[in-house]
Amino acid sequence: MFRASTLYSHASPEDRISTKGWSMDELLKRGSNFRPVPTFNVEDASLEEVVAVVKHHEESGIPLMLQNWHKRSSWDPELLSASWLGNWQDAGSEIQVRNVYTWDDRAMCLVDYLKYARSTTPFATPEETERLYAKDAPFPTEWDNWLQENLPEYVLNFKSGDISSTLNPELQFESLMTYIGIGDTFTPGHKDLCGSVGQ
Repeated sequence: MFRASTLYSHASPEDRISTKGWSMDELLKRGSNFRPVPTFNVEDASLEEVVAVVKHHEESGIPLMLQNWHKRSSWDPELLSASWLGNWQDAGSEIQVRNVYTWDDRAMCLVDYLKYARSTTPFATPEETERLYAKDAPFPTEWDNWLQENLPEYVLNFKSGDISSTLNPELQFESLMTYIGIGDTFTPGHKDLCGSVGQ
């Protein structure tokens, strides 16, 4: 599986990878392992259509990117924002952050991390020694409630499309967590190779 540590920990500052200036066409030209990923615009699609497309792509083994959830009428831009998270009742709690250059973890207050993220350039620079992303941060109940009400059950954790739902409850692991990454920390949401859902 791809790990950002392999990109950074042994590379000199001049050799660090940055997404600055990247384009899909240029990436596809770099090697035969790069292929375009199909996308599906969910803005006006029914939840049934979304599930049908996701299932088709899972069965074919072809990855799929769902686009434009934030353009659906049900999207709550106030609730689903970094500003809301910074004012959340647990925003003062400590979270773990990871430096992608050294792979070192440390504790940091969620509010302080959000301030750091807002003040850091979106692209890595050769002179910086630290680029942090927040990992395994708590997931607000309010966000979970929104997901349960607005996303198809098939793509939710511990539901029919999540392989971990087949485990006994005591063996299930917490998979609904918040990952907050600034540019060049490579922290997207995903459904991993083992079939569990990351959002």
